[in-house]
Amino acid sequence: MLVGLASTSCKRDTQPRLEKPTEFVLNTPPFATGTLILDEESTFQLTVSQANYGPAVVASYAVEAAIQDPEAAENVPTMMLTTTSNSAVIDMPASELALAMCTLMGADSEENAALYDPAVRPVWVRVVSTVSEQEYSRIASNWVKLDQVKPFFAVPVPGKLWLIGDCTGWDINNPTPEYILTEATDAIGSKIYSGTFPIASDKAAGGFRFFLELGNWDNVAVQIGSAEPNFWEEHISLDASGAYSGPCFYGQGNWDIDNHPGGNLKMTVDLNTMKVYYEAVD
Repeated sequence: MLVGLASTSCKRDTQPRLEKPTEFVLNTPPFATGTLILDEESTFQLTVSQANYGPAVVASYAVEAAIQDPEAAENVPTMMLTTTSNSAVIDMPASELALAMCTLMGADSEENAALYDPAVRPVWVRVVSTVSEQEYSRIASNWVKLDQVKPFFAVPVPGKLWLIGDCTGWDINNPTPEYILTEATDAIGSKIYSGTFPIASDKAAGGFRFFLELGNWDNVAVQIGSAEPNFWEEHISLDASGAYSGPCFYGQGNWDIDNHPGGNLKMTVDLNTMKVYYEAVD
């Protein structure tokens, strides 16, 4: 019996013991007094000295940011970044810090884009450490000021396709704003664009194609058409239910719908499958 107790006691002692931490330090990075230019692709590193949880404990680190000095006033707005790390060297996507800056400015959507300020500004960051989601293990580091951070508008917005054709006057310099296909707000980045537009019968038959960017007729890479060659006219018809589906290409061919009765036409362009869907709707 004594042997069994001794064995059990020894086993328990070999397990990692989680102490409530009292010390946790975010080191000042070498770029803190320089200019940190944020973009979509780059990362930056933050390093911490692990909290004193005891030996053999693996912590999870998350970064928190503020665009006002959080130690100068109470209730300064902050935002947690998405990326977490189990390493004391944390590689942070610059885009996440830019998104936090935009959100804290109030520029958290396309509608609020006017609140975005592109000026270089100080940003404060700290790291929050936890172990296995145990609340008592949570400890926040000191705040570190990054003197000069250059943001970019990192808020995801739905992608757009411009409908250009006889219905819009074929003008790629002054597009008709109501003739834009967009991604759904809950499917940003899906590359599936949709919109419903009032199009007269003769305008549908007069031809159209789509543009990812405007202003250059020669840039085939931003044009979605019925075929690759320029001036190609693909004559199509809606079926008995008032619908059509078919292929699309990066090219300059046009669709001419010969039997659209006039009225609202729903258009969907899927650049994953390179398919288009047209449907006459009420």
